[in-house]
Amino acid sequence: MIYISFTLFDFPIFRTNFTSTDLVYLFVGFLFVVGSIICFLYDKHKTALISLFMGAFILRLLMAFIDPYIQLWDEQFHALVAYNMMDNPFHPMLYKTPVLPFDYRNWTSNHIWLHKQPLFLWQMALAMKIFGVSPLSIRLPSVILSSLIVPAIYRIGSITMNKRVGFLSALFISVSNIHINIVSGFLNTDQNDAVFLCYVTFSLWAWTEYNYSGKKYWLLFIGLFAGMAILVKWLVGFLVYFGWVVSLIVSEQKRKQIRYWKEICISLAITLIIALPWQLYVYFKWPLENIEETKQNMQHFSDNFDHTGPWWYHLSLIQDQYGLFFMLLLIGGMVLFLKSSAKIDYKWAYMSNIIFVYTFFALIPTRMPFFCFCVSGLLVFIAAFGLESFFIFINKYITYYFRIFLCVTMIAISLSLMNIDRLEHFHTDRNKGDFYRQARIWNLSAYKKTKLLLVDSSYVVFNCPKWNAVSFMFYNGNTAYETIPTLEQYNFLKKQNIPIAIFNDTPLPEYLTNDFSVIKIPYKLIRNGF
Repeated sequence: MIYISFTLFDFPIFRTNFTSTDLVYLFVGFLFVVGSIICFLYDKHKTALISLFMGAFILRLLMAFIDPYIQLWDEQFHALVAYNMMDNPFHPMLYKTPVLPFDYRNWTSNHIWLHKQPLFLWQMALAMKIFGVSPLSIRLPSVILSSLIVPAIYRIGSITMNKRVGFLSALFISVSNIHINIVSGFLNTDQNDAVFLCYVTFSLWAWTEYNYSGKKYWLLFIGLFAGMAILVKWLVGFLVYFGWVVSLIVSEQKRKQIRYWKEICISLAITLIIALPWQLYVYFKWPLENIEETKQNMQHFSDNFDHTGPWWYHLSLIQDQYGLFFMLLLIGGMVLFLKSSAKIDYKWAYMSNIIFVYTFFALIPTRMPFFCFCVSGLLVFIAAFGLESFFIFINKYITYYFRIFLCVTMIAISLSLMNIDRLEHFHTDRNKGDFYRQARIWNLSAYKKTKLLLVDSSYVVFNCPKWNAVSFMFYNGNTAYETIPTLEQYNFLKKQNIPIAIFNDTPLPEYLTNDFSVIKIPYKLIRNGF
């Protein structure tokens, strides 16, 4: 193994734990990023944006196939429900044909699955319809949407401040480790949060365009994207309206004119037209499941669901998720942005959205790493403004070589934000003690071999490792359980003429070992849920 021990910003530049394919994608993707920086510095802005989009797309495509398995939390559940939606998109199911009793209140093992809104699941189902059933297919919508966020954030920065702030914002979100890594499904809650960020950011972009141009068709796009955000992750999708209302309230001129409030109502009506039908549909079709999910959502205000942390938990994650340098840019950028010449509408809208999200999730007891991820586009914009302010300051002392300084600094910051070392640590075989990765790869191989032993999907498979039954169902199509069937369950299945298969890597009771019609699957599995 070739290993070059040279580091910059605490990560290795060259490692060979990536496969040759991985390295090609990394190199080509970052080459497009570097090309975009050079083009932008020579005032070829359109070419720079296209190149940056291509770089973002290639880097995200790499993360979509770098792990050849679906992740445990929560990607496998989303993948299976989307898989079952391929045939019936309006019937969200986890266990498509449960043969044993189940608790409809348990979202990890029930039948009708309403734990998440359906839009990102429909997107995954459509991708599998077109490109086949695979981890790459379920991640492809996130690849596309999170690449399209690049021009959206560019426009937010350009309109609010200037084109360089816009480009720096787009650059940050293109290469940021957290925005790349989430596409892999490794970070909970995977595609759900990745897609949610995109639609929330699109709605903020549409509002920015409307506030800038006053063209009425942007009202349609605000309502459309906000409605789609709600159909991914529920009520926080209304976020654009919070900042919009605040910006009107603080404007003495606008808050007194009824037409501005009418425009909000127009967009809000479009949002409701997009989002409300699904809520009514599930309310009447599956009242028990819908009431239970609503109850569990409300419990976040009183129960931490074993996801604990102090009130500043989400603020403390900024350094870990983006890095210390980004956090310093963000703090400086916030102070300078409030003092800047930007229109007061943008200041109040953006800052109130950020403050609202972080305050809201600080007040509820449940802590999750990506609750505040939906405003990361705004964080990136403000950090980019902080860097732009630094560049303006440095330009007073560096004039002749300033363009070279900008180029080198942008490339160095991009490498730092990518944090290639972290990508390699979690998505290659470098870490030999990474039991999770080894277990997923080993068990996936066993699942694929099992498919050859079973005549068809009518077999019910038992004794899967903990938390692996869902993955098995995704890959093989059989109903699967983690447990060994009890004698009562065994007799019930026999009476129903339901064929049984079971992993034979643990001791089995006599009624199973003596029944030669039960297929004994001989493959050894790693019996560890994580």
